[in-house]
Formats: sequence, structure tokens, C-alpha cells
Amino acid sequence: MQLETPTESMEPDVEIKTWTCYALSDFRKKTPLISLTSGALVKNFALGGVKVFGASNLAWVQSKGLNLRWNFGDLDDALAYPYAFVLKPDGTGLYYDFSASDDGRAKPSQLFRCLRS
Repeated sequence: MQLETPTESMEPDVEIKTWTCYALSDFRKKTPLISLTSGALVKNFALGGVKVFGASNLAWVQSKGLNLRWNFGDLDDALAYPYAFVLKPDGTGLYYDFSASDDGRAKPSQLFRCLRS
């Protein structure tokens, strides 16, 4: 199997990507609740942010299959992030709170509809 030589079109995208997320019941998308940002993914990871009610949180963004995941909050003793936001390709956003979990598992506690800004 022969590998392609990298070309200019294969260079990483340096554009900052932004998504705005709304409550599922906000059909007219009048009240943005969450803003997500992501820099260019390098080996499936990027630096990004999660902004909620005006408070900005630094986040590690990772590509997991078809989904993007923002891990944020202060690392705990096990070096795990207490919060995560997962964005699916169809624009569904899922918020996870692991801060009260004993086994590192949690179900999504909130669902959102997200649009690329």
C-alpha cells in the first residue's frame, strides 16, 4: 500500500470554529445558551472553549468517531474532567456532569440543538 504525499490541501484547518446551542424547546432559536469554540484538530485534539451564561471555560476538544467532545472544568484527583459537552453531526448537543460520579460514568443531563455559527 502506497501512502499519499502530504499536499497543501491536507494541511490542518486553522480556522476557529464556533457553534451556538439552544434549548430544544427554543424552536425560533432566540436565546442562545451555550457557545462552543474549537481550534484546528491536530491528531484528533484541539484547544477550545465552552461559554455558558457569559462564563468562559477552557476546554480540550477531541474528535471521537463522528462526534466532537469538549472536556472542561478543573481536573480531579484522577486527572479527569468533571464536565463534557458532546456535539453530534446532526447538531444534537449533550451535556454531561461527572462531578458527582463515583465510577466516572454519567448520562447526559441536558440536551441542546446546536448550529454552526
